[in-house]
Amino acid sequence: MKNQHFFSLAYRAFAKMNQIFTFGQIFMKNLQLKFALLGIAGIILLLFQSKLVMPLIYKVVSSDIFLEKNDDKGSQIAVSNKMTTAAFMQCNNYAKKKASDSSLLSFSKEPLNTWGIGNYEYIVNAEIRVSQKNAATTNQRYVCNIRYKNKNDLAGLNQEENWIIDGLSGLNL
Repeated sequence: MKNQHFFSLAYRAFAKMNQIFTFGQIFMKNLQLKFALLGIAGIILLLFQSKLVMPLIYKVVSSDIFLEKNDDKGSQIAVSNKMTTAAFMQCNNYAKKKASDSSLLSFSKEPLNTWGIGNYEYIVNAEIRVSQKNAATTNQRYVCNIRYKNKNDLAGLNQEENWIIDGLSGLNL
């Protein structure tokens, strides 16, 4: 009884595969139809993208949906103010933490350049004098990308937890 059921299922599966195989043979014989359908599908996709999707993307990008409005405007020239001075100090403190115990660091009093790039984010370019125990003293320049979390609330300007350092590069400590 079990064998008859198994053979019955096997026969039905074989018959189904035979139907699919014959459809595949018919489709393969007519290669021109295949390429024509592929070309039409490509043209439809291209029209859909150029006439519907891309205009929608351009509309979203040109809108103010991603614009963050605040009082801190970016500048293409180097600036020096209370915020950039605090950013410089936080970058120096971060460099101290990253330095090895065998390094002696001497920081300059002012950064070489600082840029406010907007939205309370700053780029600090400064120089550090690094003395190693068994090596010569070198001057190293670094660039620090730092953000102030509290926006226009300057009460916690000198507190480390109110700053986020996105990157510090140029130092071999």
